[in-house]
Amino acid sequence: MPTADYVGRFIALGATKSGIPVAVYGITGRSPSSQARRFVHEQIDGVQGIRVQHLTPDKISPAEEALIVYPAMLFGQAGIAVSNGRQTTDIYNTFRNCQPLEAIATAHQNWDYEPDKPNFTPRISGTLGFETRIPCTLGTGALGIIKRMQDGRSIRHVTEIPIVSGKGNIISTYTGANVPPGTPLPSFTGEPMEIEIRGITPVEVARSFYDTLAPVDPTKDLRVAVAAVFHSDTGEYTPDKIAIINRHQ
Repeated sequence: MPTADYVGRFIALGATKSGIPVAVYGITGRSPSSQARRFVHEQIDGVQGIRVQHLTPDKISPAEEALIVYPAMLFGQAGIAVSNGRQTTDIYNTFRNCQPLEAIATAHQNWDYEPDKPNFTPRISGTLGFETRIPCTLGTGALGIIKRMQDGRSIRHVTEIPIVSGKGNIISTYTGANVPPGTPLPSFTGEPMEIEIRGITPVEVARSFYDTLAPVDPTKDLRVAVAAVFHSDTGEYTPDKIAIINRHQ
């Protein structure tokens, strides 16, 4: 994972050295409201998932809640869907036919970049897995992004991601530059970056990402939470396949 001051939110897809596919999602935050969040593992509309929960929900506005509180990951028979917003549900519901790339492309048609002027934060999404009732081979995932063009229109990209042992690809909302408040944060550019997947358990994988985000100056720690979910061939996601690291409880 690239070292950066502020990546915003990120999604990584890959596989451990032993060949287990894994999806990782992480969030960082600069404002007190963004920092006051955590991940919780729970049932979301009948599907297992990881929700972003605010620690002081009575102190955020409905507009802010719509952007910072959402189902970040959903996992079941269709595989794993992950995103940095409420589009996660659309992607999971579309992800039924062993087509990771098409699921994101289809679901993203209903969404635009986030309306958080002046940043206009990109929406990022990922898919990993397969429908066990359909004869197909697990060999790819997909990462997608919705960004704002200069004229205000949305531009959408989806990239097929090969799942290779010990390797992964990562996408984030921002490039990593921690610009002064009020200055638009530069959005992620280019293709998903290649990374190494470190660790053989979900806890070890999540910890490797969380530790990589640690700042040199501990007073400037922007980490909020990281989750890692190992893909299940059976569609059953037992606790040993899921790991969450929260900075704040």
